[in-house]
Amino acid sequence: MRAEDKSFYFLATPSYYDIPFFQRAYVWSEENWSELFNNLTSKNQNHFLGSIILKNELAAAGSVARYSVIDGQQRLTTLSILLRACYDHIVKNAASYNYDESDVKTCQVQMESILFVPEGGIKKKLHVKINHSHLDKKAFESVINGELDTDDRWEKYVSLDDDDTTSSIIKAYAYFRDALEDVSQETIDYLWELLTVDKIKFLVNIDLDVNDNEQAIFDTVNSAGVRLSSADTIKNLLYQRYVELLRTEDPTTVDERAVFEYEETWVDAFVSDESTNAYWETQRQYGRMKRSNIETFLHAFAVVQGFFNPAENNMADLPQEYRKKISKMEISSLEDFLKELHDYADVFREYFSNEDSLLTYDDYVGRIFNISNVLEVSTFHPYLLQQLYYLKNGSIEEEDIRSRFFVLEKYIVLNAICKGSTKNYNNECLQLVDEKKTPQDVLESCQYISEGNFVNGLRRMTTNKLPTLLLFWVELYQRNLLNVDIKILKYEYTLEHIMPQKWAQNWYDVPVYDTDENEVEDADEMERVRSHAIYEIGNMTLLNSKLNTSISNGNFTDKINGKNGRKGIKDLADIRLTRKVIDNNTEWNELKIYARTAELEAEIRKIWDAGELPVETIKVAAESGGRKKIRFAFWEKALPVIREKNQYEMFTNVNPSTSNTVSGYFGIGGFHISCTANYDKTRVEFILDKSEAEQNKKAFDILHANKQAIEDSLGVKLSWDRLDEYKMSWIYYSLDDVSITNKEDWDKMAAFLGEWSDKFHKVIVPYLVDEFSQDSSELRSPEEVARLQKIAEILRTWTVKTDAVIDNVDKCNRTCTRFTTKTMSEILPDIPNAPSGWNTDNHYFYEIVNRNGKDIIIQLSLSSRNASAEFLSVADKINEIVSMKQAKKEWQWWKIFKTTKIQVPSDLDESEIFSGLDNALLEVQKFEEDLAKRLNG
Repeated sequence: MRAEDKSFYFLATPSYYDIPFFQRAYVWSEENWSELFNNLTSKNQNHFLGSIILKNELAAAGSVARYSVIDGQQRLTTLSILLRACYDHIVKNAASYNYDESDVKTCQVQMESILFVPEGGIKKKLHVKINHSHLDKKAFESVINGELDTDDRWEKYVSLDDDDTTSSIIKAYAYFRDALEDVSQETIDYLWELLTVDKIKFLVNIDLDVNDNEQAIFDTVNSAGVRLSSADTIKNLLYQRYVELLRTEDPTTVDERAVFEYEETWVDAFVSDESTNAYWETQRQYGRMKRSNIETFLHAFAVVQGFFNPAENNMADLPQEYRKKISKMEISSLEDFLKELHDYADVFREYFSNEDSLLTYDDYVGRIFNISNVLEVSTFHPYLLQQLYYLKNGSIEEEDIRSRFFVLEKYIVLNAICKGSTKNYNNECLQLVDEKKTPQDVLESCQYISEGNFVNGLRRMTTNKLPTLLLFWVELYQRNLLNVDIKILKYEYTLEHIMPQKWAQNWYDVPVYDTDENEVEDADEMERVRSHAIYEIGNMTLLNSKLNTSISNGNFTDKINGKNGRKGIKDLADIRLTRKVIDNNTEWNELKIYARTAELEAEIRKIWDAGELPVETIKVAAESGGRKKIRFAFWEKALPVIREKNQYEMFTNVNPSTSNTVSGYFGIGGFHISCTANYDKTRVEFILDKSEAEQNKKAFDILHANKQAIEDSLGVKLSWDRLDEYKMSWIYYSLDDVSITNKEDWDKMAAFLGEWSDKFHKVIVPYLVDEFSQDSSELRSPEEVARLQKIAEILRTWTVKTDAVIDNVDKCNRTCTRFTTKTMSEILPDIPNAPSGWNTDNHYFYEIVNRNGKDIIIQLSLSSRNASAEFLSVADKINEIVSMKQAKKEWQWWKIFKTTKIQVPSDLDESEIFSGLDNALLEVQKFEEDLAKRLNG
């Protein structure tokens, strides 16, 4: 190999330059021509254009030397066109440039020496030096032979539309002729000298000997212009090798046999017509990378053939692995290889689902490709391709492949729901292809698929693609079961959160309920509960088009019906799942979400045979008493540890919960730190969840810019998730291999949660205080919190001092101060061993509601949880009497009475507040007296 700086004049030696028939056509466009022209006509610019890689061919003794153009055909072609355009321009303008005949003749000789090879006797005939492939040969030779200069034919090709089918070679010549009209004679002289004199070197000419490895060299050259794709490179390698083998066997038939083989295999499979070429060039997203269908196929074929190991190689290695595979093949072996490549490509195209494909529930091939595409998983395509090829040639029965595909599909879907790793996919695919494992083996060995991860996964869906996919197949599943006319759908739906991610704008007055169906009234806890509920699959549905932003963030009625001429959900709901939301609901809250999540979970379990998922790795706690009791018991034990570890700066107002998450707040509205306890891990999360997504992303970016410093301070690597499709962002750190169902793990889990929530608070929060410390648009400021806390203390003092009420300090918080009365307890007696929504024997409370620090009110609330028939009968009678009636038959919470508002003085004068409460108590006693009379009358 020899590499030298060269001017374009290097072409002046009498040699032929062959552009192989299998290389791509000339593809440069006006953007490339303009860049090159501006470069060469600017005297103050570095003119380096890149490399030309040439390989010396074995030419017969005494004949003109020949080179194959391995790389640089686009530059070589363009410079040749520019030289011819420049010469024709000079001839046309010779008189105005004051050039005589000898000057023009000199230019002609220079041009011909570079662009032509003279062969023959006394009357030598000029042959075009660059031997283009059959794709561009005619157009290129017409330009170089000056045919477009005749009568200025080139002018009609200037400024053609991009979709015009005229050869780009002709368009390039017309572009340069037109561009030369607008430059000075001095520039023309400079450009001519640049192209025809061995003076300014702006190319690197790399000459390869016959035995040099052109691919290894090609891969190290960073050339300008339109680069070869890996598919182009592989094609060149395959057919260059075929030509070399043909030359050693029978040099006289090389062109004919090579072109025939190329057209029968590569052309027929990949570029036979416009639609075929478009299919293979279609780009698909796989994780962070985009790949064309042809690149995906060539990778899959290499894995199936056993010469590419995806666990050890990456896509950049693919051409080199093809080269190794064919380097020692003889002609017959290579022909068999090309035929098999062609046949596998036919199978791939036939079965690989297009995005526009119509899908049915029973289409097992369409299903797995749709799922792979949506979840951006191409890793198993080699196995799918192999199995479909076997099906096509009769090596496997359809029932067998249907069964294998379903189990693999189940693995991919459940692993995605359970938020499992995909790192083992490459190894697993190899084992499937080599028949060392079955799909069932792969499924059973997955450590991530478990009951706990599955349940939690459906209740924490923070990206759109997975819930969209699940809901689509639930819809098809239901259509398949029912006698409906349309059982075919196209995957073209958009995901809509019924309760919007920006719920604080228009849903603030909708009551919040936790997973125990208790109404939540503490402001911090309300935000935590609702911010989790919106990401449950039960809060999501599919529409055939996106809602307007104002409607999407609107209240439930506006979302369903639309507003101000803008469409609502009912106008865009053409599937059963969405119509069910419209038809059966007049309101929407967490209770609706939890119920719908449970319904969808049951359907998903049926579709993917997930009725019983592995729990072997979980040590189930003795005397567990159910999932909710386990959680409550854990938090009773863990919260004191967490508070102590945080020096009582966070989690002080948090009570034991039956949720798997509790949250602590640190004074920046919309941000909090959550502690989560699951069946297979425990985790601390730094949640950025303001109502405005851009604020969350801004905060995330501030933190991510300091990622290294944060992780260095903590001494660990964190998980960072910007969640660009969603409002929120989060950062978290996990402790694996512990379980909330194993009491032996509880001390370890509590210590971890306390330690790391405190570390998150101390290390991460300081990066945000400068930008967000004054923000109080969503949550209360520290001053407001302090005021509310002081009011709550005064209210509790009143209940303790007032003989007419029975205080219950344990059930009080900053928002609600609760008490009972003797009279109401006679009307609604306690029900022992039947805990209400407050986990008390009494199923009612008077609540002094303290929400805004400006006014308070006393209300009477009832809970129907575990209520007896006698209690419900009395409630029915009360419903006939009071004005605040309960319309629901299956009610869970009911506010039946409110006093007038009590104004809270700005100075929080205790006596004034007590006086207002005393007056409100008179209203309570009057209500109780009237109610008792009417019930007994």
